[in-house]
Amino acid sequence: MWAKQKHQDTSVTNHTGFTIVELLIVIVVIGILAAITIVAFNGVQSKARFSKMQS
Repeated sequence: MWAKQKHQDTSVTNHTGFTIVELLIVIVVIGILAAITIVAFNGVQSKARFSKMQS
């Protein structure tokens, strides 16, 4: 899944790198994981506050 570009210059025949689509997919996945983590952390905080109030 590497993007290969060929230039007409014979000294540099192949350039490899990530495509925009691959980078966007990685960014979206990281965003989803961050959102899940934030929601889980907020749930833990609210449970802690509730336990503190009960004690």
